[in-house]
Amino acid sequence: MAELTLEWVESGVKKSSKVELAIARIGRDPARCDLVLSHPTVSGLHVVIYFDPQKQSFWIRNMRESNPPIVDGHRLEQGEIELQNNSAIALGQQLLQVTQIQISPIEINPPITIHGNNPVYGLQCPNFKCAKISSYEKITLVCPWCGTSLAGAASSILPPH
Repeated sequence: MAELTLEWVESGVKKSSKVELAIARIGRDPARCDLVLSHPTVSGLHVVIYFDPQKQSFWIRNMRESNPPIVDGHRLEQGEIELQNNSAIALGQQLLQVTQIQISPIEINPPITIHGNNPVYGLQCPNFKCAKISSYEKITLVCPWCGTSLAGAASSILPPH
């Protein structure tokens, strides 16, 4: 189990949200985001927070180069940075705080499928409603089935055809 809790104040009301072992798209656009913030300085799709099972940690990725988030005082213009307990995240003028990170290691042992003499690997969509596996030859930045970012995707052995 992996879970990250965010807290923020919006229109004078304290709010919180949990990101669980998957991915959360955060921004102002409800059509593209899992966590919608109303502040006008937040971009439509501002950042993605995801859990990396290999590193056993949560990461934040900038999705808007022209309006980069500030994480713990550092402008995240490109790429991603690991989140910690009490990390402060500024999306425009909206401030979020990581108030809790809970990680219980889980053991995942997928069945090994051998093609010839070698297993064939791919990336498993981190959206548990989809969880489909894309072969490395067809990898893009997003899952071809549901559009979820593959930034936090785990390597998986492809099932037999």
